[in-house]
Amino acid sequence: MEEKIRLKHKFKDYKTNTLQEVEGEIVIGEVTWGDEKKAKRKSIVNDLYKGQPTQFIDSDKLGDLLLIASIKSCFFELTLENIELLSRNNRKLLHEVYQRVNEVTDREKFLDTSDDRNGENN
Repeated sequence: MEEKIRLKHKFKDYKTNTLQEVEGEIVIGEVTWGDEKKAKRKSIVNDLYKGQPTQFIDSDKLGDLLLIASIKSCFFELTLENIELLSRNNRKLLHEVYQRVNEVTDREKFLDTSDDRNGENN
């Protein structure tokens, strides 16, 4: 059984990339309208002051996260087509999510077999 993953992200938390499990889905915050507005504002600043590469990093990371958020509720395999578009940090994040989903799936398989054994004993 393939595990569905919902990937979202909130602007103020994206540097930590904190993962949390909610009802069997792994969630990364949520991208809001304000986040997109901040990204647009940063890109305008980039045009005016081209000597500040840190601002490019911020808007690029948010762009990657918006790409991830656009793949809401999907199987991990579907994101493999877009993996080259992601930054290195977000590739690591997707790999971590994939590992966590496998752990959850393995745990569920173990619980399913133990439930069957209990049913046979009754």
